[in-house]
Amino acid sequence: MFDCTSVTSYFYLPAVCTVQAETVKLQFYEQVNSNDELLVFQAKDKSSNDGQMGNGYIYENSATLCSSPKCLALGTVSGWYYYTSEDTVEEVNTIKFSPTSLYPNAELHVRGVWVSASGKDLDTQELAIIGGTHGLDNAYGTLTFTKLNAITWRVEASFRL
Repeated sequence: MFDCTSVTSYFYLPAVCTVQAETVKLQFYEQVNSNDELLVFQAKDKSSNDGQMGNGYIYENSATLCSSPKCLALGTVSGWYYYTSEDTVEEVNTIKFSPTSLYPNAELHVRGVWVSASGKDLDTQELAIIGGTHGLDNAYGTLTFTKLNAITWRVEASFRL
């Protein structure tokens, strides 16, 4: 019988081992660059919306170790979003970790609804982690975004594998 306790790397676990799901917590900062947001589709009929409803955008922002945009880059937060009403946005994004990060080249896949009021994002948002790649394949949990200033969000991830 193989001794599962002697395995030091998740990637080399033999099929006979079972790994208990553990909660992983991590934090990083998303540096928003609204100049890089690109409108990729628009509502066909704009007569009945507020000017944004039906519009879809793609983006790519830096994920950094600290709140300064000049801080060490850990990867990117990129994806697309589209307005379903004046105050709600459907969000589909991927957090891609850099080759030198804690999870080299891994991704977390994220989905959810981003909410605003009177055209301004709420100060705290939560999106669902629904999977990943490269060792984060079965990740599920939440990302909590807390607005620090006009361009920086603290992102706290809590997920199980």
